[in-house]
Parts: sequence; C-alpha cells; structure tokens
Amino acid sequence: MKYNGKTLDEVLENAAKEEYVAKEELVYTVLSQEEDNVEIELYSIVDVIEYAQFYLHDAIEALGIDCKVNPSISDDIIHLKIDSDHNSVLIGKNGNTLQALNEMTRIAVSNHFKHRYRILLDINGYKDDKYDRLSKMAKRIAQFYKVSYDQFKKGYTDAFGEAEEKEIEAVYQSIRLPMRATSGSAGYDFYAPVKIVLAPKMTAKIPTGIRVKMEENWVLQCYPRSGLGFKYRLQLNNTVGIIDSDYYYSDNEGHIFAKITNDTNEDKTIEIEAGTGFMQGIFMEYGITMDDEATGIRNGGFGSTTGK
Repeated sequence: MKYNGKTLDEVLENAAKEEYVAKEELVYTVLSQEEDNVEIELYSIVDVIEYAQFYLHDAIEALGIDCKVNPSISDDIIHLKIDSDHNSVLIGKNGNTLQALNEMTRIAVSNHFKHRYRILLDINGYKDDKYDRLSKMAKRIAQFYKVSYDQFKKGYTDAFGEAEEKEIEAVYQSIRLPMRATSGSAGYDFYAPVKIVLAPKMTAKIPTGIRVKMEENWVLQCYPRSGLGFKYRLQLNNTVGIIDSDYYYSDNEGHIFAKITNDTNEDKTIEIEAGTGFMQGIFMEYGITMDDEATGIRNGGFGSTTGK
C-alpha cells in the first residue's frame, strides 16, 4: 500500500494511524522524496515473512534438495524451520552451511525491503537442541533496545555534524540490535550505523543507536572486534568500554557511544561499511565488598559518576 504527504514524518504518522500500529513498527520503502511530497510503499511483516520463506525454499531446491520451510516470528526475529531428509548436507561441518544459508537469506530479505531483519534458520531442531543446551548454562540477564529517534538524532549530529532529516531517519531505520555471530560466541557484535573510514591515527565517535537493560551486578564490557584489532590495531579510546546497569536510566536513554582510533603502525586505512560489526560487548557479573554502601544515582554518560 502506498502513502504520501508533505514530510516523511507526516506520512508515517498517517500510515501508522490507518494501520493501527506504532510508527516504529512500520515497514516501508521511500519511493520518492521531493520538497513538498514524500511517497512511501508500506509492507506488512507477513509480506516480509513470506518473501523469506519462499526465497529460502527456492535456494535449497536449487541445490537439488526437497524441503519444506515453516515460518514464524517472535521477539522481532523471523524464524524459518527447515524440514528435510538431508540434515547433514544442509547443516554442514560445524553448522557452516546452515549459517551461510541464514546469512544469504537475511541479506536477500534486507536488500529487497531496504530494511535489516533478524532471521534465524533451523533444521529439524538442530539449533533448538543446541540452544537448549546452552541456555541451561548461560544466564539471561539483559536486553538490547534502540534509543528513540530524537536521542539518536542528537548523538548523530554531535558525532557527524548537521545532516538532512531524511538522511538521519534512514540511518536510524537501518540500525541493527547487537547479536552473537554463533551459538558459542561470548561477544555481541555492535554494527556501524554508517560507513566509517579511518586513516592512520584518525579517530571517530560512533553513536550506535543502542541501549541495554540488564540486571543489577552485571556490566557490559565493550572491545574492538578482534579481527579489526589484529589487522589494524583498532582501539577503543577508553581501552575497554564499561556500560553499567544504571546507565540505561540516564537522561540520554543510556545511548551507547564508541570512540575508536586507527592506531596502525603499518600505514593502513580502515574502512568499516555500514551494517558491519566493529565492536563486541560481553556481559560480565561482578561482586562488591562486604562493607559497600554506595547509594549514588547516575544521570549521564561518560564521567557522570565522578563529575569529571
């Protein structure tokens, strides 16, 4: 369905009212954007799920393998369950083939709808069994969210300077929540919201658009992606980013920023494409001393606990 209006915000507001959903839940593509007229094409999540289902089915059948693909959605994740008699072929060594099919489907869907989606594939319960084993060991103590558009806009203009509203809105819509690359990964990958190019010794401040809510006595520790650190000596300016549990409640919504520097001594330039992982966060539990009596309340970001 197509909608138009004077501004993108106006179009989205009207579309949300007609579709009886929150504006943030709309799935759309901007067809045209002129000074006094914006036209979008609206999709339902059903359209997205069906596209993913048929794309994956056709990809597998192109390999000469019969299958059925059963879709569902929960917690904004599209689940595609593959039913086939060729488990070993589709799973591959260490799950590599299944992971490749997962990534191929995610990219195809995201490119088609101009929006990034979280998609998880499984075949005859392979990942469910693995997930169940891991869930018995891992503690579930946190949840990632996007900050509001207004908060992201503040961070974006602070980091990159003034920009057109439609540019910032497009970046905001493309933000992906951090995810682990594999079921055995400790780190959650944070993705660059825009393309970042760092010549040797250059620094960039990156608004991730992400906040995290976690239980007390846990902390999120942030590090550069290991591959970027190894190849380019990419560094976080504060060495290790520490995201405390109460940061979520700050006036800035707990918006997580990263300041990174290309510390290469080999004259290498780093190019980090938009949507590419550049930092990883690991949740750690911590203890306190027997005589601890801390009662202060945070309301800010860097330096807010010391006032410096």
